[in-house]
Amino acid sequence: MSMRVAEPHDVPLAVATLVGAFFDDPLWAWAFPDPDRRRDQHTAVFTCLVASAVERGWVWGNDDFAAVAVWIPPGEPELRPTEEAILEAAVEEVAPERAAALAAMSAAFERAHPDHEPHFYLSLLGTRPDRRGESLAMSLVAENLRQMDLLGSPAYLESSNQANVARYERVGFEPISTVPVASSGLCFTGMWRTPGSR
Repeated sequence: MSMRVAEPHDVPLAVATLVGAFFDDPLWAWAFPDPDRRRDQHTAVFTCLVASAVERGWVWGNDDFAAVAVWIPPGEPELRPTEEAILEAAVEEVAPERAAALAAMSAAFERAHPDHEPHFYLSLLGTRPDRRGESLAMSLVAENLRQMDLLGSPAYLESSNQANVARYERVGFEPISTVPVASSGLCFTGMWRTPGSR
């Protein structure tokens, strides 16, 4: 599969793909429950996350970004303090009543995140809805993981949709935690991959 690193001008394309991919995701739909407003709300949040990650050089997509993988390299925060402030302002603008829910979800992710050794973190992965079923996203991740194997680096992700756990297991990730998100009735699965696992 042809793939490339995202540049700043690719951010809108990447975000549009992720918005479509996560529209019905159990956890992200809980965070923003109004379907009439959710697309704009997801766009605001994902734009902050993707724009920040692009600067780190590990946002990958196929040629038209119908599939997108947002990785945070070892030793890097997902968001710097100034970027956290931008995200908070964006949420306050598009969904002030959901700020506490999003904070609870973020806190659960943060608590579960392993810190015993440096690793790549898969922050977001998605496929544009009209391209589902072509294995685009998992092919992208598999290629990324080959690069990480060459670097000798482990990887970590949180699966917010339990239906995706088996897909990640097929490329070498193993569940290491099941974490509830306060008041949502939902949980996510933390998954770890050691270099070379298949």
